Amino acid sequence: MACLTDPSGADFSVWQPAAVKGLEAASESNTLCWAELHSADPAVAFSFYRSLFGWRSQEREAGGMAYTVLSTAEGDQQDASFGGLVAADADSETRWIPYFAADDVDAIVSRVQENGGSVLMPAADVPDVGRIAWFTDPFGAPFAVIKPNPPAA
Repeated sequence: MACLTDPSGADFSVWQPAAVKGLEAASESNTLCWAELHSADPAVAFSFYRSLFGWRSQEREAGGMAYTVLSTAEGDQQDASFGGLVAADADSETRWIPYFAADDVDAIVSRVQENGGSVLMPAADVPDVGRIAWFTDPFGAPFAVIKPNPPAA
């Protein structure tokens, strides 16, 4: 394992699995489902990760803003998507935000506060995305939860 910082200033880690493989479950309730990079320089950040991991990107609009969907180098690009890249606000820190799937975002807001965390963004519905909220844990680490909208038929 190594902890690193990308050229845009976001900290990230890499993991070489051994006996412990890493994520045993993802995109199920209460598990990691998305990772979003907020970067002061999205073009530099994406170029770095593309050269490092071979990631691909696809531009979309989400919630009325430009959004870059990230996917791994292999497989169907939509099926291989795992996260996004957005330009950080001037007041925001360049950082990765992990999203965890939640059946009830509002209940998680209450549980975060009861357990010493802070609410950065209260639960809100984002059109074409789902219901989300942002937090910090008691040690200041940011994270988010999402109940995605069902996929369009």
